[in-house]
Amino acid sequence: MPKERKARFRTLSDIELKTVYGPADLPYFRDLSDAAQKEILVAHEKHFGAPGKPPFLRGVYELGYRAQLPTVRQFCGRGTAEDTNELLHYLIGLGETGVSIAYDAPTLYARDSDNEDWSFGYVGKDGVAVDTFADYKDLLRGIQRAKFAVSQTTNLPAIVFFCMDLLLAKEQKIGLKNLRGTIQSDMRKEIISQKEYRFPLEHGMRLEGDMMEFAIRNMDFGFYPVNSSGYHMAEQGASPVQELAFTFKNAFVLLEYCLSRGMNIDDVAGRMSCFFNCKGFWEEIAKFRVARKIWYETLKNKYGAKSPRSLALKFHVQNSGVSFKRQEPRNNVVRGALHYLAAFLGGAQSIHLNSWDEEMALPSTEAVKEAIRTQQIVGEEMNIADVVDAVGGSYYLEWHTSEMERGVREYFKKIEALGGMLRAIELGYPQLEIKKTSLAEAERTNKSPPEIVIVGVNKYFDQASAEREEKEIFSKMIRVPTLETHQKQKERLAKVQKERDEARVEKCLKRLAGEARGGGNLVEPVMEAVESYATVEESMIKTLEPVFGRWRGHGD
Repeated sequence: MPKERKARFRTLSDIELKTVYGPADLPYFRDLSDAAQKEILVAHEKHFGAPGKPPFLRGVYELGYRAQLPTVRQFCGRGTAEDTNELLHYLIGLGETGVSIAYDAPTLYARDSDNEDWSFGYVGKDGVAVDTFADYKDLLRGIQRAKFAVSQTTNLPAIVFFCMDLLLAKEQKIGLKNLRGTIQSDMRKEIISQKEYRFPLEHGMRLEGDMMEFAIRNMDFGFYPVNSSGYHMAEQGASPVQELAFTFKNAFVLLEYCLSRGMNIDDVAGRMSCFFNCKGFWEEIAKFRVARKIWYETLKNKYGAKSPRSLALKFHVQNSGVSFKRQEPRNNVVRGALHYLAAFLGGAQSIHLNSWDEEMALPSTEAVKEAIRTQQIVGEEMNIADVVDAVGGSYYLEWHTSEMERGVREYFKKIEALGGMLRAIELGYPQLEIKKTSLAEAERTNKSPPEIVIVGVNKYFDQASAEREEKEIFSKMIRVPTLETHQKQKERLAKVQKERDEARVEKCLKRLAGEARGGGNLVEPVMEAVESYATVEESMIKTLEPVFGRWRGHGD
């Protein structure tokens, strides 16, 4: 069993705290008959379990945050690799315990910085520009991959960045079994919501399956080559029920695909994780708790998983970006703190808290620091982490958790009736459901008086104060000099291309195309191309797209 963070856990009144509390700790419990006590405890154990025990409603670890606090993992990326590297070192200096990379739009669409049609005005604007392995090395320069787990939010070119990470580990002489991290790589979610996709579904899933297969053969369970994401669906307007239902159906369809390729259920499921949004409080806590229960029951009963690692869902949470408002933006500090608390009470393994000024610009250094300090205060000052599942047993929360499960399972039935998740995506079903929910929420928000209150926006709005705060924030805004960054990145790319061995690049890309036309695993051919300094666009768009074709589904 892991060691606890402190020798004793006690309150300011010097009351000793147990690891977890249940019905036996209530005053009236002692007044019940032995038979009644036994009946209650048996029912409680069956439905709720204990922390670290099925159905994991109360958490996946017996000691919860008493042993380890959630990873502080701020989403980070702007300008060039050198710019972002400087910021990463700053965040680590503040106490960040995990690294999370945000790539710019051209990179996410697998386009190079010198492709003016796709990149002009966007290079380094809302993330870091990475065109080749040379950029990736500069991005993580001075950061020991063996010490920090690196999370990469990239989908279309995910296999390229997976390979860059493997090669960086090789250069740092780190065994692949010691590498920890996450690649998002969820093309079904991209088609539903974020729209950074290119290939038909079957080919996107092939790339995800190739990464999973490589990880099973060469890496330990600390690396997650697939991370099913509901975050972007929620940002587009999905309700918490929809977010959880669609995320899980996306995950399960990939799981089934990997099984069809002969992979073992526990090898696959133990390397899958999820990424959830948080834009409320009680409903979000209920979502996180019931997510573990549904995952456990589905993996055990439907897919026959046996390993505790497979059955215990691990997930990351980022609070909602769209819930932050530019009107009276300092109100976002309170919104963010409550979102973080919900994710914390819900038992997330890692959490990112948005900076309060992100609705208006790239986060300022001051706001980033405040976001990290908020996480540290909740985790270490308030004694909230001293008891596992501290809110478990609340009548309201447990009712809400049950309602959440009912709603998710209803969506499961509807999706299966359509022919499964892939068919549902082709028909545009999840897309339409999210759109309807988003429109309904907007209607409730825009009513007079509003049914959904947003303080400082549709109620208690102070025009003079809002204008003053907006001017103050704009005066401190971080602005990426986009044209300057673009030119700098183009020059860097040209230098790499001039110095590389073109014959080697051509040979590697030719091999990649040949393997893509066949049925082999593409990780090693992509790794060869990356090591030759082929660009992201050369590998994904110029080599793989002619073989795979383009997605032509609903809404295209």
